[in-house]
Amino acid sequence: MECSNGDKIGSICTFTCTGDRKILGGGSISCNESNLWSSAAPNCCLSWESLMDSMNVLPYTNFHVKYGDVNVKCYTKISFNNLELNYNCNCRDVSTERSQTCHFRRSSSGSCEHALSFLVRDMNKIDPARYPVPCDPENMEKECERSLT
Repeated sequence: MECSNGDKIGSICTFTCTGDRKILGGGSISCNESNLWSSAAPNCCLSWESLMDSMNVLPYTNFHVKYGDVNVKCYTKISFNNLELNYNCNCRDVSTERSQTCHFRRSSSGSCEHALSFLVRDMNKIDPARYPVPCDPENMEKECERSLT
């Protein structure tokens, strides 16, 4: 947050978010003649879309994803089922060891997007402070053949 004149009348405060977070609400507020802010300060929230944009997944790779303050380790691999290529991905919370595996047939990145989205959804029910639902949940993957461990 940066303000043009502190908390005085006429001051305009501009907000930005860091990392994979995006601003939810207006980007600025002002202090009006009644010495009140024009609106509540906006919040920074996790952007699922920006998190997925940062994933660069190849078969048979390990990689780390940061979801908020949670470190997640994912492993992707290829298997064959009746001569059909099957991509699998397991994403695991490093500190709690909870994990989610998705068996997704189209792509390695798709299987990891699904695995991570289902891990976040499942863990949000257990610990919503640690796993907040992102501000753009419509971008989370909706289906996967999965197994929770």
